[in-house]
Amino acid sequence: MENIEKKLPLQLATKIKNYLHSHEKILDFLKEVWVPRYDISWVILSNERIIVATRRIFEYRFVDYNLKNLDVDLVLGFPFDTIELEAIGKKYTGHFYSFRRNKNLEFFDQIEKRIEEREAEGKGEKKKEEECPPVETLKDLADLKKQGIITEEEFLEKKKKMLDKI
Repeated sequence: MENIEKKLPLQLATKIKNYLHSHEKILDFLKEVWVPRYDISWVILSNERIIVATRRIFEYRFVDYNLKNLDVDLVLGFPFDTIELEAIGKKYTGHFYSFRRNKNLEFFDQIEKRIEEREAEGKGEKKKEEECPPVETLKDLADLKKQGIITEEEFLEKKKKMLDKI
């Protein structure tokens, strides 16, 4: 994080430290093309979210994009590549110099990788909660069969599925 912070402007690095959660780390960032009539923006990727930091005359404004419900798109062009972020109620379009295309592609790949990791974490948690030990589940199925709640055929079918998982 320190190496990346050193590459950010000092004022932004100071502000972003206060904005991050205690366990959050900056992974990478891209600086948007500056056009005289617009503000300057940085797209900052952390281990939890994407933060778009926009510098106004005397202040920075931050907008978060949670990695879980985020749609990301990259459009390659000349002289600019465009990254679009869209989440519920928020949209950002940033333009980045195409002569830095390798950096743009690398940054985009990192975003997609983090999104996949976050989605996998969520699915993994659900699976752990939903899974029951097979022996206990078979005992429960046998009890249901004894009580007449399920038939012998249903019991054998479910038993076969359970044993296939083991």
